[in-house]
Amino acid sequence: MDVDALEKAMEAFAEKKQIKPAMRKVAHWVKKIKKEGRYETGIPQEMRAIKTIEQLGILRVEDRGLFVVAELNDRGKQLDKDFFLKGYYIQG
Repeated sequence: MDVDALEKAMEAFAEKKQIKPAMRKVAHWVKKIKKEGRYETGIPQEMRAIKTIEQLGILRVEDRGLFVVAELNDRGKQLDKDFFLKGYYIQG
């Protein structure tokens, strides 16, 4: 998946003005999960975010009840590269 495909997929879930902020949130999580390799959390808010992003088909998620473990799948790794190339990870 690339950034353009993600934007198109998000059009089905969000209003136009909400897409860019949502994409920045996805980029945040993709970067965070990539950095950890396998990201494990039991924080309810983070668990909800990860399960929502899982619906995009870019993560492998193991739900272990009190916590989840997430890692990027091949589509997620491709998206990570495209986020980097398009400047989503530049700190402002």
